[in-house]
Amino acid sequence: MTVSDGRLKVHFEAVEARFLRASYSALVDLVILSTQIIEEFG
Repeated sequence: MTVSDGRLKVHFEAVEARFLRASYSALVDLVILSTQIIEEFG
């Protein structure tokens, strides 16, 4: 995970598609939660 030019860049690799889906879903959930917290308290 890196930040470049104001963009968050994430590279995913997994041995099975279900692991990739689970990892991506967890990341999206955390990004949504972080955004909501920043909007409310930022």
